[in-house]
Amino acid sequence: MRVKTFSVLNTIGVYFEGEIPGTICFVPTKLLVNNVLNEGMYLNEGWATLNIKAQWPQRGIGSHLFPDISKPFYDEARCRDHGNRIIALRSQTVAA
Repeated sequence: MRVKTFSVLNTIGVYFEGEIPGTICFVPTKLLVNNVLNEGMYLNEGWATLNIKAQWPQRGIGSHLFPDISKPFYDEARCRDHGNRIIALRSQTVAA
């Protein structure tokens, strides 16, 4: 699968549509092996939470968003905006 890569939090990854219609997910490339997502690492590294909170900040602890890896997402402006939201969220977490 060839998709455009992005860097978010010094991590190279790709974007996919999310499991909830209208959402997108950043997924580090290291978590994709033979086009299969390592869901445990995706959860443990916090990407499932960052992806949902970047789009719905009111979501609380325990909220997660998984990608549909059969649907790469290509809107570069939206991906960059989403990545900036993830960076802001991580900055808030580190500052707290």
